[in-house]
Amino acid sequence: MRGRAHTAAIRLFGTEEEPDAEGPQPAAEQPEAAAEQTTKETAEEQPEPAPAATEYEDPADAGAVAQTLEKTVARLTLRTALTGILAAALLVLGLMAQGVVPQMAALDPELAPAAFLGVNLVLLAAAAAVSYPILCDGLLGLVKKPSPDTLPALAAVAAALQLAVCLLLGAAFDPAKVTLFAAAAALLLFADTLGSRLMAAVVRDNFELVSAGVDHEAAYRLRDQKLAQTLAAGMDEDEPVLLLNRPAALVKGFLAQSFSARRSDRTAQKLARVLLGTAAVCAVIALARGGPLNMVTAFAGVLCLGAPLSATLISAVPSLLMQRAASRVGAVIPGWYNIAQLGQVDMIQVDASELFTPACAQLFGIKTFQKERIDLAILYATSILIAGCNTLEGLFREMIENKTEMLYEVKDLQKKPGLGFTAWCDNCRVVLGTRAMMALEEIPLPALDYENRYSKDGRHQVLYLAVSGKLYAMFLLGYTGERGVAHSMATLRRENIRLLVTAEDPTLTAERIEAAYHLERGFVKVLSAQEQAALAPATQYLRASEGCMMHLGGFASLVGGLKAAAGADEGERSACTVQLVSVLFSVLLALFLSVTGGLTGVSLLAALLYQIAWSALSVAITLTKKY
Repeated sequence: MRGRAHTAAIRLFGTEEEPDAEGPQPAAEQPEAAAEQTTKETAEEQPEPAPAATEYEDPADAGAVAQTLEKTVARLTLRTALTGILAAALLVLGLMAQGVVPQMAALDPELAPAAFLGVNLVLLAAAAAVSYPILCDGLLGLVKKPSPDTLPALAAVAAALQLAVCLLLGAAFDPAKVTLFAAAAALLLFADTLGSRLMAAVVRDNFELVSAGVDHEAAYRLRDQKLAQTLAAGMDEDEPVLLLNRPAALVKGFLAQSFSARRSDRTAQKLARVLLGTAAVCAVIALARGGPLNMVTAFAGVLCLGAPLSATLISAVPSLLMQRAASRVGAVIPGWYNIAQLGQVDMIQVDASELFTPACAQLFGIKTFQKERIDLAILYATSILIAGCNTLEGLFREMIENKTEMLYEVKDLQKKPGLGFTAWCDNCRVVLGTRAMMALEEIPLPALDYENRYSKDGRHQVLYLAVSGKLYAMFLLGYTGERGVAHSMATLRRENIRLLVTAEDPTLTAERIEAAYHLERGFVKVLSAQEQAALAPATQYLRASEGCMMHLGGFASLVGGLKAAAGADEGERSACTVQLVSVLFSVLLALFLSVTGGLTGVSLLAALLYQIAWSALSVAITLTKKY
């Protein structure tokens, strides 16, 4: 996680903002902006806010936004189906020209070349018309905002140009020597639209979760570096990147972030420029060898052979897998901008109650002093702990069989983190806390050797009880780790993310938590009273909060979301690397075939199998990651 969708053509609201040259750029067809973040410096940039009419700013708007997203998915589903049908038709025609499938007399490329070429051009034009957002965004992406649509768009234009020249030259077209790449271009448009449709479905499903009326917390990066350094003091981290949690009704800019651009978009732009340059070089070589028809065929061949089918799928598939994994634990990560943000995190803040369920607390014994009544000691302690300590409350409820009516009324309860509690119970001032708390209240204590004998030399935590200024009893306590939390801890250890813990139980120290979960020393810090007071404003409820993630509030939900985001980030990185290699290999292959004269006659079936193999590898590698 340390150091970490595109939607080609998703116009939710029919308008498009001008890109901001200085900040993150909006993804295609969604009026929002967010750029890839690979360093802490670039991670400070924020997605450009969407217009008020297009953003989710009020829970009352959930129905309208959900309907708009559903229409977007339906529109992209239709486009995917249409481009798929058109690509299949062009594939049949292309294979017909090469004799792989039986020919039709009316469209025989040798007997009726004009009709054959005309039908190809009409079908490709129809595919381009259905995919017009890809063409618009992709061609602009060559010089402006990076877009994965650029390579499919260039391939479609080049294939259309090849068909047009073939029609103009007429008799010069020889289906036995010239391969038409219209089918490959249409297949690229189909795959690109499919990736956009998957991404839109992810956003729709995420929005359904965050707008379902269930209480959520927003996990957000603390931007106040001074406060972050204060809270992380002693953790050997000069520039901590701290993830905090606060209850919130919604995350600001949810849609803008959900449709944010990916880190791989810039790579796609660079690859498109390289491939276009290679196509131009190969076209010049082909022109010198055989004339204008060879030139446009080589040009189209390079772009259709080198453009990956997985242009949008390398992000859409990891997004889908992340969404499914995160939703199982009640978490939602809105978009690639926030995947990058979460990848920078090296510390998270949690409450001790998220690490220890009531079943984790253990009582090893009770020792009273001066022959005080043990039942009264239990009532005093239970009255205060039920009112003030979330981790020990369950244990002490069991001790009184949940008969809370017998407890004392607690007045003027004061919590002193790391020390204990003071309150008035039964007209007596009661102090419950550590040895340090008793010393602060000037309560006489037994010798430390006496305490160590009962606590098994510190293996059990000691909680003292004093009533009306006199030592009354001591409770010997302990905690065991919970299996689900231990699994989440293992995830954090792998990613080198450490914990800042707020705790109401004064005996629960960093060392105790590390021992319960078998963690290395320094992995956990329990915040002091002053640090908790400084933290409090940053974790209070906000109706609309900034956030990298929405989750249900539990430790498993938070860490599960982090794990899913890390899996998506790693999956996209790996797939992007494979795609980079595939395009560069295609460049070398195109240059070789151009020099040897084999580029214009390359088999369409071989070209498609080549494309499918590389793209299958790119997508398959995303499936091997843990989400």
